[in-house]
Amino acid sequence: MPLSDLTSPQAVKQALDEFDQVGRVAFLAKYGFGQAREYFLRRGNRLYDSKAIAGAALGHQFPNQAPLTAREFSGGEATVQSKLEELGFDIVVVRAVSTKLSTDVETPSAPDLERAFHSRMVDIYKDAKEIGYNATRFLSMVNDHGGLETAQILRRQLLQYSPHQ
Repeated sequence: MPLSDLTSPQAVKQALDEFDQVGRVAFLAKYGFGQAREYFLRRGNRLYDSKAIAGAALGHQFPNQAPLTAREFSGGEATVQSKLEELGFDIVVVRAVSTKLSTDVETPSAPDLERAFHSRMVDIYKDAKEIGYNATRFLSMVNDHGGLETAQILRRQLLQYSPHQ
């Protein structure tokens, strides 16, 4: 069954609800997906691994058939992003800095470094969520201001209240 068969926003919501119920680690393990690197579905203040959600959603839409596994379809802009946006969902794209392991290593540009830093800030939120801390205000700041500016705001606040300035 191809990803194009996914036509139910309700099935996507069911997959999102399942993700919330069992947690990211268990959800990804159940459906055989790794962590998303660039494409995340946003619902409220939460980010979800978009490809895993899409694969699981097909299983919710067609309960008599197995959900799609990671190997059965490709993720990215042309597939998962366009399908989930078509169904009315918001996709957040976080581009990471590519690391080149050779003698002619490129120096990443400032925008690349900032995007990578933003990605790591989103990872902090995800890690906190996995251990039971719901850092929704932090995620909201990252989404509103970007990772770098959020870190600068938090640093200023820390320095303002720190007795060891």
